[in-house]
Amino acid sequence: MIGLDGSKWDNRLSIVTAVALFLASAQAGSDTLSPEFVRVRTIAWLEAHQEADGSWGSGITRPLVTAESLVALASAGRCQTLAAGRAADWLANQHYVGIDFRARAVRALSHCALPSSELGSELEALSVNPGWGPVSGAGITSYDTALAIGGLLALGRNPESLEAPLGEVFTRQLSSGVESEWGGWAGDFLPVSGATTALEPTTSSEIVRARFSRICPPRSSRMREPARSQ
Repeated sequence: MIGLDGSKWDNRLSIVTAVALFLASAQAGSDTLSPEFVRVRTIAWLEAHQEADGSWGSGITRPLVTAESLVALASAGRCQTLAAGRAADWLANQHYVGIDFRARAVRALSHCALPSSELGSELEALSVNPGWGPVSGAGITSYDTALAIGGLLALGRNPESLEAPLGEVFTRQLSSGVESEWGGWAGDFLPVSGATTALEPTTSSEIVRARFSRICPPRSSRMREPARSQ
């Protein structure tokens, strides 16, 4: 992907790619690879590749990669580790211009039950009723509205208070044109150069995640193991 400033958006895939390569090499030397082995070694890899300032990635995508990495640690029951704490501090102290990164930071911090109410309040204040655009004052987009809804739901906002923006997103679901695209959402705005009106999986997946996060308990409340410190 290419960022809005023309830079490559490789960082979002770097963690997945590196872990996949590591697991492939481990599999080559073992006939059996238990899920627990995969989980422990992957977590170790992720924590070992954290930057000294608590972030992951580089360039303009650092907030995105760091937020998703913290969500991953939360899913693994690692919220109270040094790595998670450093990531939380980094996310909480960034200046966010775009709704995308701000919403992801709120969602990530909430997954670990870490302080994010101030970021959440700022996110709500940036709404262009009834939704959100890519930056303050911009027109509403399905992509950014879905991200904001997901972040606020993770923060514990009443789902009923978000019915209007969710309804706005639903009105944008494709139901005309190419029949094979019906049911999805167009990429009315994406973190890439240019916009598209074609069916876009990233936008559609964020909307699904926002819609169903309201009925799923926060990840931090269903950890599979006690939190451990490093």
